[in-house]
Amino acid sequence: MPKEARLARIFDAHVHLWSGDLGRYPRAEVPGLPFREFDGSAETLLALMDAHGVARTLIVQSPWYAGDNSYVRDTVAAHPDRFAAIGCLPLAIPDSAFEGLEREVGRDGFRGIRVHLVRDEALAQARAGRFDRIFARADELALPVCILYRAAEGHEFVARMARAHRDLPIVVDHCAYATPAFKNEAHGLLELARHPRVHVKLAIHHQLSSEAYPWRDLHQLHRDLVASFGAKRLLWGSNFPMFMPGPTYTERLEAVSRHMPFLTEDDLSAILWETAASLWPADAP
Repeated sequence: MPKEARLARIFDAHVHLWSGDLGRYPRAEVPGLPFREFDGSAETLLALMDAHGVARTLIVQSPWYAGDNSYVRDTVAAHPDRFAAIGCLPLAIPDSAFEGLEREVGRDGFRGIRVHLVRDEALAQARAGRFDRIFARADELALPVCILYRAAEGHEFVARMARAHRDLPIVVDHCAYATPAFKNEAHGLLELARHPRVHVKLAIHHQLSSEAYPWRDLHQLHRDLVASFGAKRLLWGSNFPMFMPGPTYTERLEAVSRHMPFLTEDDLSAILWETAASLWPADAP
């Protein structure tokens, strides 16, 4: 029996959702980030979850809703046993971002936030301390913070926040875009393992790899992540619905569950369920 067949539960820790009903759930334009027409409906995702034995997912709010969380909020309310959600701070942090965090937690029931540091402007704001108040409040509320960044400077920011907020769960999204071609990127990511509340999300394998599925050139990085962080600080996400139908949901899942033979059953249980379930437990308010 293959290892993944014995997995009791799977938690997809990174999906995006949007509705095709633009009258009820209008989207906004984001400068420099054009919307991509993928089927991102809750109905499509639920069908994929059911077909692949995925019990729960974490919805990461997308910037195209410009702070209107109604579709995500309605989806979580309709399926509280299947979904949790985190908010998305604006790509350029306005003065109202702190108030937006309070609203998303209090009104919308969001269970964390995502910070984008993919633009030079955002990294400059991070250096200037513009995010510090956000992290401090997230720490007070015990809200996990997911961080998306590509530049090595992002590692320095994560380390600074981890030192300032030692109990705050921080999740580095998409392996910080570390690729086999740039070993220094991976080294900086692995150095973050010294901070016990820093986690790493395994996702977008097809974008990081220079090979075809199952993207075996990423295996050494994943071995190193397990050795440095331990599987209990790693979690998997499909990045639904980005770039679908290819690679398929099956390929995104089985790249980890079936095609990384160096992962033990305990490793897989942690990466595909336990880590995410501990950060976003089903019975949390």
